[in-house]
Amino acid sequence: STREAYLAFHTHDAGVGSGERMCIDKSGQVGIGTASPDRLIHAAGATPILKIDSTNNEGYVQFVTASPSNTFYIGLVNSDIILQSSGASSTTSENLRIKPNGRVGIGTASPSGTLSIADPNGDNVTLVLHTSATTNYIQLSDSVNAHTYIGKENSGNLSQVAFYASTSTGNGTGKVAHFDYRGLVLPAGKAISFSPHDDPYSS
Repeated sequence: STREAYLAFHTHDAGVGSGERMCIDKSGQVGIGTASPDRLIHAAGATPILKIDSTNNEGYVQFVTASPSNTFYIGLVNSDIILQSSGASSTTSENLRIKPNGRVGIGTASPSGTLSIADPNGDNVTLVLHTSATTNYIQLSDSVNAHTYIGKENSGNLSQVAFYASTSTGNGTGKVAHFDYRGLVLPAGKAISFSPHDDPYSS
């Protein structure tokens, strides 16, 4: 190569020259499938895959920072994907686990539902949804009965927790109630239904 302090690796078939496979540039950056690496290790290809093949039931990728001293692992244990971290001590704690059935556990290795959250420090569990806008919503959805929302809204100077449910046509949602400093507030036309039946609209 005509480039300064450039180390290139090539492979060849019988008598036939082939392309450059890997390079190390003068800054120490390694390129695999690229002659212009812009990171310490830069792999390029149509479908690049980094393969870590374990001979037992565990395999990890480890990330380490010197200051502050922290270690973070992404690994495969049996059939579970796990995320682990450790601070200045050598104790490693598991932060998140994804089971083969798609269940996710945060702070728990045995999620009992689609998403299970526990606090390993014994503190109260807090789920924070943060946005730069004035509203936040949790959406509950299925393929049959459309959507339901629980959200935090601002109305003027009031902050309120609002509840939205599918409209009768199933094409949209309408606010059914909200809580603010006054307590439960029902929009015009809404009411509280008391019925001896499981389905208050069945009769």
